[in-house]
Amino acid sequence: MSYERCTPSWYQHLDRVVRSRHYTWLAEGLGGRPLDEAATTLLTDLRHVCEQNGVDWNTVLEDSARQFAVEQQKLSESEAVAMN
Repeated sequence: MSYERCTPSWYQHLDRVVRSRHYTWLAEGLGGRPLDEAATTLLTDLRHVCEQNGVDWNTVLEDSARQFAVEQQKLSESEAVAMN
């Protein structure tokens, strides 16, 4: 399982990169793998973290879908303002 490779530094890296929203490295894949494989690996690791901590994965997906919609709307609005 991919989570077995995780070390405290991995979690620190994840926090620094993902929470700071510097996602450019994802488009490059993980270890040179295509984006879809990199995203699958990342999501698999997150599922393991949720499972280990008693967090319902489906709730996380639903919450993230709502948050994504809100963030996309704000982005659209700010882009529209910038164009005016």
